[in-house]
Amino acid sequence: TILADGTTLDMMGHSITFRGGDAIRISASNVTVHSGHIISSSTAGGFSYGLVTSESAKSVTVRDISVRGVMGYAIALEGSASTVENCSVNSSTDGYGIRNGEGGVYRCQVQVGGGNPAIQARTVENCVAYSYGDENAISAEIVSNSRAYGDQGSGIVASVVENSHGESRAAFGIFAERLVRGSYGKSESSDATFGHGISAATVVGSVGVSWGGSGINAETVSSSRGSSSGPHGLASSGITADRVDNSRGTSSRAGAGISALYTVSGSVGISEEGFGIFAYPEGGLTIATAFGGTVTSSYGLNKGGTGGDGIRARMVNQSMGWSEGGHGIHADFVSHSWGRVGASGQDGIRCVMVSDSQGERVAIDDNFVGLRAERATSSRPWPPTSIAVGQKYLMP
Repeated sequence: TILADGTTLDMMGHSITFRGGDAIRISASNVTVHSGHIISSSTAGGFSYGLVTSESAKSVTVRDISVRGVMGYAIALEGSASTVENCSVNSSTDGYGIRNGEGGVYRCQVQVGGGNPAIQARTVENCVAYSYGDENAISAEIVSNSRAYGDQGSGIVASVVENSHGESRAAFGIFAERLVRGSYGKSESSDATFGHGISAATVVGSVGVSWGGSGINAETVSSSRGSSSGPHGLASSGITADRVDNSRGTSSRAGAGISALYTVSGSVGISEEGFGIFAYPEGGLTIATAFGGTVTSSYGLNKGGTGGDGIRARMVNQSMGWSEGGHGIHADFVSHSWGRVGASGQDGIRCVMVSDSQGERVAIDDNFVGLRAERATSSRPWPPTSIAVGQKYLMP
């Protein structure tokens, strides 16, 4: 036990292998411990803790320490303003790998097999964490330049995640309350609710992949890519968000490439069996139903010929929708856009009002047409006779 403030313990590369109790306990402030090893059995008779501090121990620095096989926490700093640097942990027990709830963990490698996070801290930077139990690999306020792999828990759970990589077999790849930027998240879970590759309020410049939920699930998504192979329809879309900008979403099954509540702009949505882009809020009068469902300067594609529309929205502008099984574009209002369907598709464009647009069918069909609308202005079908319009303006 270290009791004196200002102590520095240089282990000089030596190992502590004593069985029982705690290897190092610190009950003082401004203490530094560095350059050594703690080795223990993870079964009865091993260390309870590797290195642990009391709550009153502040400004403790742990550097260049390796811990292997303790029964409880490998490194646990309970006080404030403390740091853990260049440390490694390998443990198969139920304790934390590294816990520094009020401070930072930097350039560490941690592997644990129990029921607590591999790393839990306020700030985590340049770390690698593996959790083979039922908890998250990294749990922190801010995570940057790190990699995390969770088995039953999520890869990374934080408020802000930047330039990081999180994967999980059974939960979120990355879950962030606020922001994910420049990161990669993957979930192998088949669950539609807890199996998103990335789940956050805002996602920027990131990639999310899911086997069950959405590749990316967020309020706002920009400059990102999301993909899903899940079987849960719209709940397994490449990207699910309120607003999507300059992004690409894909679904290899019946999910939408992109599913949005309010707006999609400058984006591409592709689905094998479902909607390329879906932005059609339904239900009673809400902000979403009154002002949402707008697709602008985007491309939606249904590839599979199973009934999904290229674009399904309330308003479509300067966009292209293509479907092999449903409508090219199906909307209330369409302007300056192109809807196209293959031989097994339905209407090229189907809407209430259309202007300055083209609807096309590649094959003649008695039931479907290139352009179908209640009112059309300056628009044209292809073939020219493939049209069903109630009122025409500035058209033959």
